[in-house]
Order: sequence, then structure tokens, then C-alpha cells
Amino acid sequence: MSSLKYLRDAEIPFKGISVAHDMSPWQREEIKRLVEQAKHEHASVCVEPVENFWFRVVGKGARMRVMKVKKKEKPVQSQPAMVSSE
Repeated sequence: MSSLKYLRDAEIPFKGISVAHDMSPWQREEIKRLVEQAKHEHASVCVEPVENFWFRVVGKGARMRVMKVKKKEKPVQSQPAMVSSE
């Protein structure tokens, strides 16, 4: 996975290739279950909405755990003030 950055500059036949971690259907279901459980737990404990966080599963096998990462807020761009030239 460390050399995948070279696909960005690859020739035409290799440009459309996408690579993902290989997981079994059981592993995908387990990850979905862990994320849903973490979201439910967050909603029952915290006031802040679940939509403001990313929930990521890290680790393998019995050591899998969910990390909660706060999404960065996009700064609100203020409109430039109209300056009259009179």
C-alpha cells in the first residue's frame, strides 16, 4: 500500500485503477456494527450531533476499536463590504 502513490503518475492503462483493503463480508459487517454502536453511544451521551464526527475503526481482529474524530468546520466566508467611491 505504501507505493500506491506512484499510480497517480502512471501511464494511461493504469490510471483508472483503484485499490482498497481486502476484507471479508464478515469483517465489513463487524465494522458497520461497531460504527453504528459508537454512533448510538455518542448520541445518548453527548449533546453535539453525530454528523459533526467521523467514526473510524482501527486495529485488527479482537483489537478493533472505534475512534471518534471531530470534523473540521469550514470557515464562513464573509461578504466583502461595499465601499462607495463618492
